[in-house]
Amino acid sequence: MVEIYSTNRAVRECYASYSNHDTLLPKSITISDFESKAIILKDRVLIDDDTRFLLLHEAANFQDFHKLQFDTNLLVFLNHSKYLFNFFEELANEFVSIDSIKEYDLYEEFAGHLVILEQLLQNYKALLDTHHYADRINLQGLYELNRDYIMSQESIHVRIDGFLSGYELDLFTQCAGLIPVELSFVLNHYNTKLKQSIESLGFELKLGHHYRLNLSTNQIVSETPVKEASSPVNVKVFNTRLSQIGFIFSQIDQFVNEGIPPEEIVVVLPDESFAPFLQKFDSMRNLNFAMGFSLKQSKLYKRIEAIELFMNARDAEEKLRIKRLQIPDELLHQIEMIWQKKVNAMACMDIINSVCALDEKECENEKIQETIFRFSEFLSKLKLYNLEQILKLFLNRLSAQTTDDVRGGVITVMGVLETRGSQFKGVIVPDFNDNIVPKINNKDMFLNTHIRTQLRLPTAKDRENLQRFYYHRLFSTAQRVAISCLKNDKEMPSRFLDELSLKYHLSESEFVDHSALFKSVAERDPCVHEIKASSYLLSQAPLSATKLKTLLVCKRKFYHQYIERLKEPENDFTQSNANIGLLLHRALEHVMIDDRSILGDEKRLYHAIEAYLHHEKYNPLDQFSIDIWLQRLKNFVTNEVEHYHEGYRIFKIEEHLSVNFEGYTLKGTIDRIDKKDGKLHIIDYKSGDVKRLMPKNMDLVDDYQLEFYYLLASSLGDVSSVVYYDLKNAKRVDESNLDAKLDNLKIILKEYQTPISTFDMCEKIQNCLYCPYKKLCLRQN
Repeated sequence: MVEIYSTNRAVRECYASYSNHDTLLPKSITISDFESKAIILKDRVLIDDDTRFLLLHEAANFQDFHKLQFDTNLLVFLNHSKYLFNFFEELANEFVSIDSIKEYDLYEEFAGHLVILEQLLQNYKALLDTHHYADRINLQGLYELNRDYIMSQESIHVRIDGFLSGYELDLFTQCAGLIPVELSFVLNHYNTKLKQSIESLGFELKLGHHYRLNLSTNQIVSETPVKEASSPVNVKVFNTRLSQIGFIFSQIDQFVNEGIPPEEIVVVLPDESFAPFLQKFDSMRNLNFAMGFSLKQSKLYKRIEAIELFMNARDAEEKLRIKRLQIPDELLHQIEMIWQKKVNAMACMDIINSVCALDEKECENEKIQETIFRFSEFLSKLKLYNLEQILKLFLNRLSAQTTDDVRGGVITVMGVLETRGSQFKGVIVPDFNDNIVPKINNKDMFLNTHIRTQLRLPTAKDRENLQRFYYHRLFSTAQRVAISCLKNDKEMPSRFLDELSLKYHLSESEFVDHSALFKSVAERDPCVHEIKASSYLLSQAPLSATKLKTLLVCKRKFYHQYIERLKEPENDFTQSNANIGLLLHRALEHVMIDDRSILGDEKRLYHAIEAYLHHEKYNPLDQFSIDIWLQRLKNFVTNEVEHYHEGYRIFKIEEHLSVNFEGYTLKGTIDRIDKKDGKLHIIDYKSGDVKRLMPKNMDLVDDYQLEFYYLLASSLGDVSSVVYYDLKNAKRVDESNLDAKLDNLKIILKEYQTPISTFDMCEKIQNCLYCPYKKLCLRQN
């Protein structure tokens, strides 16, 4: 007898159940493996996934296809093709033609789409015929039963979990004409679709029973009422997703303490994207992830992704990522030369292999090497595409591949579909939320429920019921069940909790035993960073306005920055606005140094600034900021042209100066110095807000930048004005308190002629908000 199961795990459990029996093992196989052995294709080759996609893409090359709102761009089509394949496969599995759909589309609601889909299907089938390929979509009429294989078996026993497609039921019915075929299954309110299918063969069935049917004799072999367990279910609600991890491990600990063997405990993930988070906290390696680990976690994936991000946005974050992943400059340069060019398959594979070679272990990883080999075969069938597109395709391919978990954990973590045919004593299910359970299926996008019902195609309700069936069978056969879900502004517990008639207690709490997650460490008193310098003489080194401001705002920051010389982190994202400000300064410097005659032409000046700001690619956030600034700079350009016609001419740009003043060497770089009638006008660009201080606030002044510039520029001539140029509002803001602030500056410099002996932290906590050294002062909260 051949035992046929839904999953490989069920097959393994079948063999494991005979471990203590001194007998011959039955032949066990999955339903998909049986189907591949039970049929023989006539003069055809089963198509592989890559060729399948390429042929469908070719079949979509007709005029009206765009009306489906499907982009034929290769990368986009790759992601959207699954909807088309799912629809065509469903029709083929249930022996439904598009012509029969038209008969039930009485109001011609789908008439336009159906004509296009029919043309696409005809084109695809024609290409399959041309190349002698077989596909699940065109299998009817192309295969014959493998009679030798089927008749070599004594009998067939199919264990059904869920329901069978029309194609599968027809195949088993054909086999039943050659040898005894039996079906066994449980019927309840959640799989009535299966009841309808089986009853079409002449059986009369009742819900709430376990059946064993003989298809060869059309007899009911056994009919047993199902006694379902009613174990209490512990349901706990959390506010954040990661809080569930502590709950999972504490429940595992509780189940084991109650006597449930670890190998009889399962963690079921409705959304398998939760697996990497769970893996991070599995420090004792007690878990075994049945779905394996995605190759997205491989260094090959991360490096190619980093290269793609770097080529499209060369900011500090991407540079640091490239450095951290140890991608050599020579390889980056090689990629840069062909990034936007159309290249052949060999050149693309050279790049991929070069990146892979950066890690010896991954060069030996069979799954990665197999993926690379299959992708090279795929590329050989493509026309020329640019490297960026090819690498995106490869990343898509890697993300779909997994490697087995070989760590040896005894507690299984699996997806819902993998639980078919299996039973566990302890069941834990996180993420039991309405946006995840039930999982939305994309097969209903071309037809509505009414037409599907008329054609006996599975409806959205049928698929939801199938998911209910899986969970119901899992829970009803377990001794202990624990479920967690989220309840917040965006998420709510799944309606399945009530619809499955579970006896549960809903407990809303963020508290969970986190000792299962984190190792305990001895507490220690917080320690402020040690100050080693005993004193510092301010006049011993050149003094800038920025340096003085730092000293006046916070002596501790001054110590870290100018005495210890601790560098700020390059990837501090709070500096994004500062980066844009620096870019604006460079743009204005470049444009005005390059050709000062454009200052008299509003159109030329604006286009020159625009061209500079767009000469490189930036990340989306910076690009958005640049586009906003280009709108603001239109008023700036208008003002500059007026200024030019009034007789102002640029005298110096980004001028580095130093001057002796009150025993100090003052230094600074002035953004711009204009000249008119022999007088100098100092301009300092500001992309942020410009604050004007009234005389009554003079004691609180800590910014003397314009005063420094006045003193520095005085060495070049007679300074008539010093202003901040508010770029955001295109306004010049005069330093109205220049004399008073110069007097105050002299007083401050005189006070600091003696060495600084204390480096206290500032009193205003708001000054610490964006300070890069706040953690050293324990002010990070």
